[in-house]
Amino acid sequence: VVASDSVETRGISAGFVGVNASGFNGQAESFSSGAAGNITITTPTLRLLQGGAVGTPTSGSGPGGVINVQADLIEVDGFATNFFLGEFRSGIYASSDSFSPLGRAGSVILEADQIRVSNGGQIGASTLGFADGGLVEVVNAGVITVEGVSGDGTQSGFYARTDFLGAAGTVAIETNTLNVTDQGIVTARTDSFGAAGTVRIR
Repeated sequence: VVASDSVETRGISAGFVGVNASGFNGQAESFSSGAAGNITITTPTLRLLQGGAVGTPTSGSGPGGVINVQADLIEVDGFATNFFLGEFRSGIYASSDSFSPLGRAGSVILEADQIRVSNGGQIGASTLGFADGGLVEVVNAGVITVEGVSGDGTQSGFYARTDFLGAAGTVAIETNTLNVTDQGIVTARTDSFGAAGTVRIR
């Protein structure tokens, strides 16, 4: 995706079998063996709002995809709520919930002067399955702000954590200024059996 002004996704829609987030999706589905797709976005401004998302997650035996974003401003803000299924948080995701150890999470690579993640927004390459977490990398950033929580208390943040057997991944941030406030988080923690990952900030 190349846009001369801005790219914005906003909101969710209820389908017959679930909820779909507005945005861009290169997911590898359950029981598939191929890798998830890759997504590249080049634009002055990228805004993901009220559940809008960019994702290359994997649920199969292939790895998650790679998301590359080059922008002046990246804003990931807020969430949308479905009565039956709960919150859908705005985000950039290359996560894994695969039952195969080969279905590791993908990578999120961001290059931007300003990045704002707020009100439950998330940027992540976490694992919820048997495979390892991936990489979230920010390069050449000027100011990064991470702040606030969603309606159910989920923290805004950068995530490469594990919630099951796979090891957590890596969050690597290169920036002039990093502001983490109001319960925002940068984490590669473990919440289950898998090993914790790595957070590097410079």
